[in-house]
Amino acid sequence: MKQGFRQSMAWLHTWTGLLVGWVLLLIFMLAVLPQFVDPHAPLTAQYLIIGATMVSVDLIVMAGYTGLAARVLTLLRTPRQQRITNRVFASLFLAAAALLSTVRRAAV
Repeated sequence: MKQGFRQSMAWLHTWTGLLVGWVLLLIFMLAVLPQFVDPHAPLTAQYLIIGATMVSVDLIVMAGYTGLAARVLTLLRTPRQQRITNRVFASLFLAAAALLSTVRRAAV
């Protein structure tokens, strides 16, 4: 069976996504962590506490996203439900755009 172009390039997309994700994570860590580290205190303990805190918060947030996604999935089972959801969100975005179009910037 001949693979399609998307399937043949799946490994490239996967590794590119992982590489970009790790680079973004590194940039985020280098920007955020120095604010919470005391250079005069033992660094190892500080990094362990910060790491444990970040992992704990991330697990809680991802569990919440998973639970929310499981509930929302029941709203998207049929094409009719998907169409209604698309129209609701399109209307919300349209309303947000209309609201933003009325905002005036202050003179500098």
